[in-house]
Amino acid sequence: MATTYSSGSLARLSATFRDEAGDPADPTSVTLSIKRPDGELLEIESDDLISTDIGVYSYLLEITDHEGAWYYRFVGTGSVQVVGEGSLFVKASRTL
Repeated sequence: MATTYSSGSLARLSATFRDEAGDPADPTSVTLSIKRPDGELLEIESDDLISTDIGVYSYLLEITDHEGAWYYRFVGTGSVQVVGEGSLFVKASRTL
């Protein structure tokens, strides 16, 4: 089940990469693709990702007012070739 966010929130997207033995490992390069509900594709390169530990990468996504399902995909290439996908849902903000 996708986590639900309100517009204006920050969502931490993250992935943990592992080698064939199951141990955390850093890919040579990591990219993150984010597809908004309106179909726009955002491409995030390794330099804009946060690496907090071996094999662990994250990105802080500022949630805009694009209501609906957002999809994301981390891709590791080179020394560790792994793909991880996820989704989140953005609901319209309520005016108080």
